[in-house]
Amino acid sequence: MAGGTKVASAYRLVNRLVKNENLERDYNIYVFHGTDGDDWDTRGEEALPELRKMLSYAARVGITVAENNFNPQGRSDLERYITKSGLLEEKPSLLRLDVLDRDSDESRLIEGIRALIS
Repeated sequence: MAGGTKVASAYRLVNRLVKNENLERDYNIYVFHGTDGDDWDTRGEEALPELRKMLSYAARVGITVAENNFNPQGRSDLERYITKSGLLEEKPSLLRLDVLDRDSDESRLIEGIRALIS
């Protein structure tokens, strides 16, 4: 049995909850996602459209990627496809990405959180 992540399913669920509950009408919505960056949707074909929907109503989406030893290419799937999408440049006030290396300590984590919310 193998584990795995399908980022799009979580993004889809957030979008469905916001829509079904009409949350964007009454609330400022902030979405923060922490991950090791692995995704079965290695090119973001499902995740990126869901992220774009989220960016249409969210006041901020922050993503923290904690690097791991499983990715020999150096960058995780999620980091690669989000960077390649251009969304970080298109929507810098709405979308933030922070990548923690394997040796990050508590002070680096706090610095990253500040960068995501500032």
